[in-house]
Amino acid sequence: MQLKHSPNQYKRRRAHYNYNVKDKLFFKQKFIHTFLKNGKKLIPIKILSFALDYVHQRTGLLSEDILLTVIDRLIVPIEIRSFIIPAKNPDEEDIDLFIPCPVTKRRCLFLLVKSIIKELSNIKTKSPLHIKLAKEFYAIISDRTDKSVLMQAREDTIRKAIENQHNEHYRW
Repeated sequence: MQLKHSPNQYKRRRAHYNYNVKDKLFFKQKFIHTFLKNGKKLIPIKILSFALDYVHQRTGLLSEDILLTVIDRLIVPIEIRSFIIPAKNPDEEDIDLFIPCPVTKRRCLFLLVKSIIKELSNIKTKSPLHIKLAKEFYAIISDRTDKSVLMQAREDTIRKAIENQHNEHYRW
């Protein structure tokens, strides 16, 4: 996958992979295992099922359709990696480069779960995690992307990838 194209072309390519039921199950497993504490799977299962029920009551979509829509709208087929070039002289500062790298479908799903958890923990409201997740899923499904923190994080990743296309040759 080459990143050398205009921002509009890049946004059109967001449905780069076709996601199916296996990917939905992988997403659920990754979500559950990321929250897993002391071997208790029930807590992350309740968090995810509450969020899916919340969106189902408001939209009438099945949980499968909700997850696949959320995955399709949030997925980014690239990863921004950081690379530090040490300075030759002690007086100079190190150079920090951001390198956009294409990733596999499974890695995309893992990065999606990781970014969901990171962005939800950064929201400074006193509401519990399952309510934050439910509101974010509902905002994504109902196309209120201006209110979704997850969509803003996705747009930031795309913006960073476009800004740092010139560092693509540092990929290994």
